[in-house]
Amino acid sequence: MIKTFNELLEFNVAATNWLQKTPTNPQTKLGYALNKVGNNQVSDILKEFSKVRKDLYEEEVHNKQIDLALTDKNTGAVLNAPQGSKFPYIFDKDGLKQMAKIQSDYDEKLNAVFEEYKKKEYTIEPHYAVELPEDLTAEEIAAFTGFVIAPTE
Repeated sequence: MIKTFNELLEFNVAATNWLQKTPTNPQTKLGYALNKVGNNQVSDILKEFSKVRKDLYEEEVHNKQIDLALTDKNTGAVLNAPQGSKFPYIFDKDGLKQMAKIQSDYDEKLNAVFEEYKKKEYTIEPHYAVELPEDLTAEEIAAFTGFVIAPTE
């Protein structure tokens, strides 16, 4: 079954929410099917996107943060910002301005990559559940169709 990355995201969110809704849901036939599809195929594709995002961050932000960060005059060590700060390192006024621009540029690039990724198509091997709970919502049915619920067409 061909599914877009966006459909994989919708499936993943709906599956996670449904599995956590009731403690016994993972032990149902639908729960088994959700885990089988989600923990293998869908998880691998989401990890692929996570790596792309991480690599883009390293290239566009992290390395530049290190270059702009202030250092300890005695040891030369990069100065870490206090926990909860917007950035992980301490910058001077000019460095903060540059980091704000760098972060903004990164956000735009990441958004463009994400928009392209949402359109990517993947072949998913479905595992249709033979028994479905009667209390599935219309949103859950839509998200699960083609993954663990057989299409009606």
